[in-house]
Amino acid sequence: MSDESDHISDDSLDDGSTSEESYSDILTQNKVNLDEDEQGNDGEEDDQQFGGGIWTTIVGEDPGPRQIPFIGVPGVKVRHVPPRNAPPSAYAKLFFSDTFIDMIVTETNDYAASWIDNHQEYLHRKPHSTVHQWIKEGKITRQEIQALLAFFFNIGQDCGRSHLQSSFPYASRSKLPELGHHLGLDNYFSSPKLFIDLYNEHTTATGTVRVNRKGLPKQILKQSLQNQEVAERRKGPLLCVAYKDGNRRPVLLSTVARAGYDNVVNRRGQNIRKPSIVQVYNKAMGGVDLSDAKLYTYLAERRTLKWTKKVFISLIGRALLNSYILYSKNVEGRVLNRHSYNISVIESFVGDYRPSKIPRKRRSMQDIAEARNQPINILPPQHAHEPGPSTCKLVKLEVGKRRDCVNGHEKRTRSSYECSNCNVGLCPGCFTEYHNTKNL
Repeated sequence: MSDESDHISDDSLDDGSTSEESYSDILTQNKVNLDEDEQGNDGEEDDQQFGGGIWTTIVGEDPGPRQIPFIGVPGVKVRHVPPRNAPPSAYAKLFFSDTFIDMIVTETNDYAASWIDNHQEYLHRKPHSTVHQWIKEGKITRQEIQALLAFFFNIGQDCGRSHLQSSFPYASRSKLPELGHHLGLDNYFSSPKLFIDLYNEHTTATGTVRVNRKGLPKQILKQSLQNQEVAERRKGPLLCVAYKDGNRRPVLLSTVARAGYDNVVNRRGQNIRKPSIVQVYNKAMGGVDLSDAKLYTYLAERRTLKWTKKVFISLIGRALLNSYILYSKNVEGRVLNRHSYNISVIESFVGDYRPSKIPRKRRSMQDIAEARNQPINILPPQHAHEPGPSTCKLVKLEVGKRRDCVNGHEKRTRSSYECSNCNVGLCPGCFTEYHNTKNL
């Protein structure tokens, strides 16, 4: 991006921009028929299928689409706002209600019971699995889930000070009120059909779009542009603009912007010309960037291979942030800062809960050596035959030593355990079966 382009060089637009060199490759991969464009078709068949109408070249001054006024009531709208002197936990409970927590408790206990029933053999082979601790402690409770949520909140405090740390059918199902809202979208969600459908629901939108989306005007995708030059097409209320800015060439859609340029003052105090749609996009996405900046200040997000965990933790952090916004707008008198608010919620959620078993410190080498010399007692099976002489014990070998298990595996199996009386190598899971067979 050039220095004159301020906000549009953010990461939110990087994903939607494509270099000049990669345009031909993308068009080839999607088998775009460029001959149709040269004959003036400009993708008319796609237009009829994805959004209706055809893309037209803008001649003269563009009046823009019909404006949809916002008729809603701005500001925070909550049905049951806590009293103005309520503690921070009352606002957090608007999002983390008892009903929500009870649902987590029920689903967690049901999943745990199902997992234990389906992994009995695994648990028999793993006597030291933490699942045995779960079985011993019993089902999880609401108090424990609240403490877990407080744990996630507390992890987020590491960033400051630590106390303890797309398609339209989805939008239509969310029951967007027809109040004239304006949405800012990035290229992952945007498409011409989505923007048209939203406009028909009295909701305008502006955002970047990926160049392989169906329904885009193919003419501007192949058009060669100079720096700071634009290629524009309109289809009813929908404006599509390809904008060359340095080495990047983003494509933007909007149902509220007009074609052409606006005179703006950049951060250096210079008067420059910038496409009008870029100004609308920066203003719309500025709120999204500000929300994300607030969220990530105290977000308990960690690297994980499971995207479900990432989404869950992000939703928890955003709910806590929203509760703080409600608190700051409703409370009377002195308003706690974000960190103090989070600490108050954490202490309220933890309450008097303490884990039943305090985790031990890491064992020393001497403790580990002593543990290896102690035999492991295996409970006898529920059969008529005894597991063998009372002197038979499963003993762990020294570090680095292994013996072949003699219980008749199809392939050679090495084990770190042996029977002290029989002087044979055995897997922990084979100890009982071997002695039952031996005593028959």
